[in-house]
Amino acid sequence: MTFLRSVPQTMPHSAFPVPPSQKLLHCYILILIVVQYLAFGSIGFFFDNLLRAGTRSYPPVVIGHFAAGGVICLLVVWRAVSDFIGVRDMPPLSPRPTAWVARASMALLYAVLVALALLGLLAWCFASEVLARGHDLLARALPILIVARIAVMTADGFVVGRAARKRRQSGSN
Repeated sequence: MTFLRSVPQTMPHSAFPVPPSQKLLHCYILILIVVQYLAFGSIGFFFDNLLRAGTRSYPPVVIGHFAAGGVICLLVVWRAVSDFIGVRDMPPLSPRPTAWVARASMALLYAVLVALALLGLLAWCFASEVLARGHDLLARALPILIVARIAVMTADGFVVGRAARKRRQSGSN
């Protein structure tokens, strides 16, 4: 875990330490999301077979997709509980608009990840094409949401960094 120790404990735009366990959790979730997209793209074939023939088959692709989706859902719920319920200390929300957007974007990302898992499970259990379309729509939107989340965090970092530079400059005059 040398990588985790090499990353600063406090992000440049953050006023609170980020524990290594939270960094590791982010890494696991990200890796599992990438695996879902790269390794299990053929899941649609098995779902189409379920809709046409009415038979469920559980080859390794289906089992792997369910397992990875379930683990992602559990990790996201664990992270959401630790963030929003207060298991780990969160700083008071700043009055900066970018801080509000950053927190809201994270909540939206959590909600989409949990909804993806639930819609996928329900679509499979009930052989529902409507639920499967909802799952597919969210799966297509997820990369866009991730990029938007990164953009929001970057913008918030610039706002905080600019304010810190102004404070340093005004203090040195």
